[in-house]
Amino acid sequence: MVAIINDHGEKADQQDWRDHTATYIPAYSTEWLRWFGGDGKGNALSQIEFATFIEQNLKDIAGAEGMPSGAQMLEMALNFEANQDMRFKSAMRLQNGAVQISYVENDDDQTLKKMEMFDKFSIGIPVFWAGDSYRIDARLRYRARDGRVNFWYELIRPEQVLEDAAKGLVKQVKDGVGRPLFYGKPV
Repeated sequence: MVAIINDHGEKADQQDWRDHTATYIPAYSTEWLRWFGGDGKGNALSQIEFATFIEQNLKDIAGAEGMPSGAQMLEMALNFEANQDMRFKSAMRLQNGAVQISYVENDDDQTLKKMEMFDKFSIGIPVFWAGDSYRIDARLRYRARDGRVNFWYELIRPEQVLEDAAKGLVKQVKDGVGRPLFYGKPV
């Protein structure tokens, strides 16, 4: 946000249009930077890293209705167990030499049922420093391979939360200043 302050200068009866400006760039909250920065598969964490992340950010997890609480998320991360059904199938045709190979890895029904509760979770964090908190839902993802499991989360529509927080900040400034606001770039 840029405030343009048009001072009349030394001559009180004439406009000077000095165009003094004051710029305000809101700082993101530490929580927003942490969660938004860890979003996506490219930020996958090992089981111990994920459990540590959840433990360090336990207060951010909002146990909304139908969603796990922070304590449940931590317990799941610490005690995660996945059983998988693996099948390898190979078929060959001697007539034309065609080969068909398939490899299928599926979590067993018990693992799927156990993880159903952790399909999504919610966090409640401020977008801007010292600002209001907003609920953001996230999808929990995991992959079990070669005796290891990796976790990551995908925030659901964080751009809408950012837009709502920005609108709230603009309203707060508009109400506080009592002057019209203009959208655009100062010339």
